[in-house]
Amino acid sequence: MAITRLQEHPKVPHLEQHMSTAGAVQAMLTAAYAEGVGAYWRTGALAYSPLVAGELGLADNERLDGFIYCGTPRNPRARPRNWRWRTTLPNGILDKGCTGAPVSVKCALAERGYVSDLANNLR
Repeated sequence: MAITRLQEHPKVPHLEQHMSTAGAVQAMLTAAYAEGVGAYWRTGALAYSPLVAGELGLADNERLDGFIYCGTPRNPRARPRNWRWRTTLPNGILDKGCTGAPVSVKCALAERGYVSDLANNLR
């Protein structure tokens, strides 16, 4: 599920907070695709139902923005031979030979000695 916790902030209106959730969901969908996992985001009437929000225990400032479905695709898309991600990181760091999007990011960060929760959680 994609849930936005809305906070009153003079520089970040609620719409932008929902957009931040949308950006995070898009990143998760892209990462799933890169790993061969089928995924999509769906809203529908249940996403806007106060009954569903109540049963999920959402606080008054939390909004259910949609459901994220993940699974194994029936017809996975084949990657072209010699397919690989090229990842540019901050400060012009470019991966050097690591394959697969999450792996290349972790590999490039490790090569430069960067340590972060994100890098440690990538496979």
